[in-house]
Amino acid sequence: MEAPPPVTEQNKDRYLEELSKITEADDWIERHSTQNQQESPVKDIVDCPFCKRRLRIPHGYQGNVKCPQCDKYFTKKSRGRITKKGKISSLGEGVVHYLLLEAAVILTVLGLMGIWFTFSILFR
Repeated sequence: MEAPPPVTEQNKDRYLEELSKITEADDWIERHSTQNQQESPVKDIVDCPFCKRRLRIPHGYQGNVKCPQCDKYFTKKSRGRITKKGKISSLGEGVVHYLLLEAAVILTVLGLMGIWFTFSILFR
């Protein structure tokens, strides 16, 4: 193996260029190395109080959390306490909810009446 020539004023630019390539390569290896990756931070598992989806939140986090499934907000306080926030319902949402509930009750009553009528005809 042959030793490289000493650095002089005439060849210093070539050495600096080679050195920068080496340091860029070392930096790239350092950034992409799996051995040097830090362990992922500890996560707490918290259930969304609205849709019950399990969410992973950094341990010790306190503040607002938005559920990606139902798009509602809740507050995670220290020691895992949770406060519901949710969206403020508009009048239209309340009316739609009421009408859907009423329709479900009516369909249930009609279904029970149909069953009663069928059995009353079959077992006369």
